[in-house]
Amino acid sequence: RFTFIDASTNNQIMPLPRFSFAVFDVGAKEYVWSDGSFDTFACGGCQDSCCPVSGEEDSTEYVSNATIIAGGQTFTGGEQFNAGGKGIPDVQDPQSLTPFQQSQSVSFLYTDAADFVIGFG
Repeated sequence: RFTFIDASTNNQIMPLPRFSFAVFDVGAKEYVWSDGSFDTFACGGCQDSCCPVSGEEDSTEYVSNATIIAGGQTFTGGEQFNAGGKGIPDVQDPQSLTPFQQSQSVSFLYTDAADFVIGFG
């Protein structure tokens, strides 16, 4: 669980009006799971679905209503994004992603949120 905290008071802040969270390195056999509290997502070259960028063959795969087990706890009803294709080289500069790296990335847009749940596996 990611929760935004006011450093001066150590309390959870009021919901932020709008922000994004991106994962750039969904490598071979890896996944990102979200509780689905985002407004929209971009995956590879598409919004609200996954598709490859600039002629790449593979992209991250989207699975709705997914369940994962992490730390002995079951998380249900979320959105899962699985790695597609071969391994991905580590991202050195998120401002200069190759088309393949873009195709293996996902970003989430949130509105009026102060916390959200993301799982990595």
